[in-house]
Amino acid sequence: MTCPDCEYHKQRAALWRKEAYKQAGHDVIERPWVGLTPEEVKEISFANRPYVVDMVVALEAKLKEKNTWAD
Repeated sequence: MTCPDCEYHKQRAALWRKEAYKQAGHDVIERPWVGLTPEEVKEISFANRPYVVDMVVALEAKLKEKNTWAD
């Protein structure tokens, strides 16, 4: 479950950031999420132990969630 206050403030921060960049004359740089390839996950996962692979995938999903800017 996501905190409604956190989501509100995340959206407000994204709007503020876009406006600050616009006023400064800079383009807002939006980078697409680049995830790990299955090969990279296996490389990280210490001899392909299933619990480590699951942990790496879960960590990547959480990082993606936390680093996605609201439009």
